[in-house]
Amino acid sequence: MSSAASPELASQILAQGITVDLRNPEFSNNILRTEQGGVVTGPNVRIQARKIIYTRTIENELPVLMVEAEGDLILEFGEYMFVGDRLEYDFQEKTGILYNGRTGVGPWYFGGERIRLNSDGSYTIYDGFVTTSENYHIDWQISSTEATLVDHRYLSAKNVQFRFVSLPLLWIPSFKINLDSLSLSLSHVRSMLILSS
Repeated sequence: MSSAASPELASQILAQGITVDLRNPEFSNNILRTEQGGVVTGPNVRIQARKIIYTRTIENELPVLMVEAEGDLILEFGEYMFVGDRLEYDFQEKTGILYNGRTGVGPWYFGGERIRLNSDGSYTIYDGFVTTSENYHIDWQISSTEATLVDHRYLSAKNVQFRFVSLPLLWIPSFKINLDSLSLSLSHVRSMLILSS
């Protein structure tokens, strides 16, 4: 696409299947907003929150389709389901940032201060953690300054610490793993423990 979009192209881009359903919305300057809850859906994304600001306009001859959401936030991104404090999502780029977000890909739970939603459906967690603990106060975790999960199973992380409660046990500069193979190993260990008891 060139740096300036024709009016026809801009109309096609703006009409890309985004549905906005807000309770008692206010509309001003191409911005639709509510603080009483709503849902915004688009290709491979569903956003539900108490406070939603949806912008649909053209700036510098380019379409802008953005959502800011917070409060009781639930996000479906491709096959992933997240909860978090705040979301900024760009429908044009199919990318976003989720703040203080969490998700799970059984039996694993992931979270972090910021989660970047990538256009290829993967996501990158900054200042995050991985654990199998279902508790909000985590018993053990693998923490990392940056980690990326692709295809529900391929995890790569940088500046990794293995922690028990809040005590760091081990630090490594980087780490890559197929979570499916680790899940199978943990299942095997659990089966062995059950059989031996």
